[in-house]
Amino acid sequence: MPAHTHVSGQKEVGMRDSVTGILSRSPSTTVCALAAHALSMISDPTVLVLSGPKVAMVQLRIQESVADTVFNGGEVLVTETRLELNGVFGFGMVIGDQPESSMHSGASTGPIVHT
Repeated sequence: MPAHTHVSGQKEVGMRDSVTGILSRSPSTTVCALAAHALSMISDPTVLVLSGPKVAMVQLRIQESVADTVFNGGEVLVTETRLELNGVFGFGMVIGDQPESSMHSGASTGPIVHT
């Protein structure tokens, strides 16, 4: 199913993955501004931090194009946060030790995916 398709009553995983991917590659100032804008659109925002922000290591998987094989290229340091904004799940993961950006990314993901 394409990422832009919405199925009523189901969380759109493809859309969430796309939004999280875009936010994880965006400058922290842009992510922070987006989070501030998202929170300003909610009359009484309630944020519940489920976990994080915490630093973790993830495996970097690389697709080798000639032999068409996948191999582990190494590990990448990331910071991730799981939270709820007015009952809507948000997840933020950014490269590096960036707890503030991770929180802002998580706060932005839920409102964008569910609008």
